[in-house]
Amino acid sequence: MTSARRIYVWYGLLAALLFAAGSQFSKLMLTTVPPLTMAGLLYAGSGAGLLLVTAGGFVIGRKRDAREARLVRKDIPWLLATMFFGTFLAPLTLMLSLPHTPAATAALLLSFEAVATTVVAVLWMKEPVGRRMWAALSLITLSCILLSYTPDAVFGVSLGALGVILTCCFWGFDNNIIQHISGKDPLLTIMFKGLFVGSVMLLIGHATGDAIPAPGVMLASMAIGFMGFGGVMSIALLLAIRGLGSARAASLISLSPFFGVFFAFALFADMPGNLF
Repeated sequence: MTSARRIYVWYGLLAALLFAAGSQFSKLMLTTVPPLTMAGLLYAGSGAGLLLVTAGGFVIGRKRDAREARLVRKDIPWLLATMFFGTFLAPLTLMLSLPHTPAATAALLLSFEAVATTVVAVLWMKEPVGRRMWAALSLITLSCILLSYTPDAVFGVSLGALGVILTCCFWGFDNNIIQHISGKDPLLTIMFKGLFVGSVMLLIGHATGDAIPAPGVMLASMAIGFMGFGGVMSIALLLAIRGLGSARAASLISLSPFFGVFFAFALFADMPGNLF
């Protein structure tokens, strides 16, 4: 592997680690913050943090458009699509599902994002995938089916687990959609998504009666968003997709659940059963 390609692998691994931490810390915050408001704070924090980074670069005289391509009019449909699937539907579904799913189980279920991303990449983007990857994706799918099985639930399936899997499907579409604009400035793309969608979520949450969290809780939630959902994580993921393609970047992101299990044990002391 060339050194130029290896850096994109490291970007993918960094994205996996940050997302794992972000999902588990978000579950912790959901004990005091309503799901819609939590999703809004995550992405508002992402956008606000990147806005500060951009402003800091401007102050010291570093112009990003000299090094990165700008979004143009033809990019708008892709930007709107990635905002809808990846920044609105996916995080909202995840925030609604996490309170009803054990932390460690949710961490492993998030590995289904690799399956969804690869299937879409093969069917839509015509990306080549070898037999070893198909074998790995089949095992991931089987594990998610087993983890979704809950004998006491209606139809024997955990609705919380299904919600996490649906979240992964939304992100699978998003990972392929965003490849169409992955060559553009990742910082400005993620910043715009976070500020716009995060603000919309917060307004909807306020209109539907969500209580406003305490300032410290709000700042903590926004910091989680900056590091683990939008912000740094999304930029690392976008760079990995730029250099490796959606399917191969997804194979690196599929390591995120194993990082997530570590954080789940550390934060919740959640010891799973034999099926896990």
